[in-house]
Amino acid sequence: TARPPDAPLPAATPRAARLAADAVWPAGVAGLTAHRLVLDGGEAVRVVDRAPAGAPGAPTVLLVHGWACLAYAWRFQFAALGDAGYRVVAPDLRGHGF
Repeated sequence: TARPPDAPLPAATPRAARLAADAVWPAGVAGLTAHRLVLDGGEAVRVVDRAPAGAPGAPTVLLVHGWACLAYAWRFQFAALGDAGYRVVAPDLRGHGF
């Protein structure tokens, strides 16, 4: 049903009610970790990383998503590229994601 025009808008979800970091992708996915980087201006950016085991000097592939996407969009490429021996890094860009 449609909301009547004079009805109040629903309240925004308070920060405390949002999912905990261990309940959000990539939680539970073997080999993937999420990091929160704080930029010079104080803005936090979430970065998802997969480094191949036993290959600390592996070449790095940076995956950059487009508008209205998240690092989650690359979830299948993380596995394929990681299995091929690459370190894979994907940020959630400003204005998108977390």
